[in-house]
Amino acid sequence: MTPAEATAPVWRWGAPAAPAFVMLHSLGLDGGSFRWLAEALLSRANVQVIAPDLRGHGSARSQPGEITLPGMAADVVNLLQSLQIDRAHLLGTSMGASVARLAAARDPARWRSVTLVAGGPSAVPALAERGEPALQGGMAAVVDATLQRWFSAASIAADDTFVRYARACLLRMEPAAWAAAWRALATYPAPGPLPGEVPGLCVAGELDVSATPQVVEALRADAAVPEPVALVAGAPHQLTMSDASDVADLLLSHWRP
Repeated sequence: MTPAEATAPVWRWGAPAAPAFVMLHSLGLDGGSFRWLAEALLSRANVQVIAPDLRGHGSARSQPGEITLPGMAADVVNLLQSLQIDRAHLLGTSMGASVARLAAARDPARWRSVTLVAGGPSAVPALAERGEPALQGGMAAVVDATLQRWFSAASIAADDTFVRYARACLLRMEPAAWAAAWRALATYPAPGPLPGEVPGLCVAGELDVSATPQVVEALRADAAVPEPVALVAGAPHQLTMSDASDVADLLLSHWRP
């Protein structure tokens, strides 16, 4: 599926009248990275998946100064207003988890649930420098190290389809946007606890080396999610791609479409 115009480029799967899951991607990817999870959900339930390209990613071209997490959160809320979707489940992975928390705080009544996957509890100032190698050497300079943080060695060696997709996303991204997104992740305002009326769930990959289960536990505490962290056995950082079936089962066991 290709992006369709709304308030931002957006990828959609499923029937427009079906219950909606809104999904927010990781830094360096785009809404199409939820293809595997969308297909797994649609094979199990009557749902629709809506996954926008966040600012600076995919087809959502932005000036570096416009690439902020609060701006991304505002875009998500505006997107649902534009699509006339009053209520939806919300999921964010990695950077998208931080954007999801900000979107939940911005419009609590919009969300039936919030699922935070492989995210951290707060801004990390040291991440501001992570974009520098791409500014110096282009995106090719950061691809291998990024894929090693995201996926298992076996998936990379096999060049699985989701690894190829992630590599292509990275190589398409503008180095200035990559660097700006890292600065945004290093400086965004503390979202605070999820609104009390919004049920929450935090999900970690057992083998995630970027957002370890301990980091996701800190996220759970900071977001005041009562339920324990759901651990996906053997999963790396980009588990919504590599372990989509397990994540789909987990979502449908917690949230009624």
